[in-house]
Amino acid sequence: MKKHWVWLILSAMVIFDIYHIYFGFESGSITNFFDETGENDTFKVDESPVMFWLNMGFHMSGIIVVLYISIFFWRNKSSTSTVEN
Repeated sequence: MKKHWVWLILSAMVIFDIYHIYFGFESGSITNFFDETGENDTFKVDESPVMFWLNMGFHMSGIIVVLYISIFFWRNKSSTSTVEN
């Protein structure tokens, strides 16, 4: 049952990242995860294109990492062998 929670959490992370990437492309602004003060909570592509694309890359790398973890868990799940008598 614990593996089902892992798949659910990984799926939620991918959906979260895909939503932010889609919203970033549509609106031209993305949430700033690297701001500790809380003053500049979004970046617009017109104001700071470098930080906008750094945050987009952060979300894209999150999708790649989650896919890698999913493949790793899938291979470990399917590689368990059953003992035949």
